[in-house]
Amino acid sequence: MVQEVEENNPSQMRNPASRGVPFHHRGTEAEVKVHKFYKYLYWDENIPEKKRNRIKWRLKVSKRDIPCYVLTLCEGEDQLEIYNSAVLLQSYFRKNPKFIIGIAGGYGAAVGMVQQITEECYRKNKDADLKRYLAERTE
Repeated sequence: MVQEVEENNPSQMRNPASRGVPFHHRGTEAEVKVHKFYKYLYWDENIPEKKRNRIKWRLKVSKRDIPCYVLTLCEGEDQLEIYNSAVLLQSYFRKNPKFIIGIAGGYGAAVGMVQQITEECYRKNKDADLKRYLAERTE
């Protein structure tokens, strides 16, 4: 006997995950956005070359990976923000992706990266407008 299901009744619809459809491909969900990466992405020297592509991919698709800290552009008046990568797994950041400038193995390394970017900016422009410096960077 075949049971008929009303198409517009969500309580009777089957869970797409039960058919093996990944979360980001479900038709009922809003489009999942991904984090974007700076063309000249800063990397902590303590992160091995072999793991960099994996870390970057896992951050892009919001999957848990090796804990790290990411340096992002701030959307407000501030210049840069530092986040633990676990924070970026929250649903808010899936809907509001960040523009990632750098990836560091620890908080101290992330702060050092901000210092490095600030020093580069000051040497080139004689000011601390990091957003402008990063936008104009060509190397």
